[in-house]
Amino acid sequence: DPLGTSAWNTLLRGHKLWTLFPPDVAKSLVKGKQFVNWKEEDDEPIDWNVNLLPRILESGGPELRSRMIQFIQRPGETVFVPSDWHHGVLNLDTTIAVTQNFCSSGNFECVWRYTRS
Repeated sequence: DPLGTSAWNTLLRGHKLWTLFPPDVAKSLVKGKQFVNWKEEDDEPIDWNVNLLPRILESGGPELRSRMIQFIQRPGETVFVPSDWHHGVLNLDTTIAVTQNFCSSGNFECVWRYTRS
């Protein structure tokens, strides 16, 4: 999330597909831009989930697949995304959610470094 903040997301309506990777997985790999066929697709969430994620996982092998966390968030559930965790979210239907990014004593040094650069 922006500036190394952590975030929480509470879903009021709809369903969201979340995919997370820990911070030590290369951001460039997770973004998957090297796997995009720019003539036929882009890196929007639907293309990332349908086309890019399988290519990303194939390139990283079983070890990368074992480090991925993927789940569906349902109404009334709150998701916490720690600082620097790579994540993608796909709305599976019409959604309403409340989210907040924040800095705490647990991620202050990381956020401070981002704001100073």
